[in-house]
Amino acid sequence: MLSPLQALLNAAARLRPRRPIWLGTPLRATIAPAACGGYTLRIDYNQGTEWVDLPTRMQEYDRPDEREFTAVAAALAARGLIRTTAWQIDAYGRLCAPVAVIRTGKESR
Repeated sequence: MLSPLQALLNAAARLRPRRPIWLGTPLRATIAPAACGGYTLRIDYNQGTEWVDLPTRMQEYDRPDEREFTAVAAALAARGLIRTTAWQIDAYGRLCAPVAVIRTGKESR
């Protein structure tokens, strides 16, 4: 059984976004092909980059499918981020979109 302090810390960890604060302000999310045969999500911040693994695939493919887009949306939401525009193609042929921090009504007061 968990101590009351440990239960409180676990509850607080679930409420807090998993965004690394030392990386700064989030700028852009990119879906890029991974060497293992799947895709990876790269979130660029003003002071660094965070890499998030997406589900791997076993069959041949040439673009991300619904599974990858769902995993990207879940990874962004877990970090308290949201896309601000539709996915676009960058100069290297990867899908990218600007991201912003989700603000709730309590935080804006």
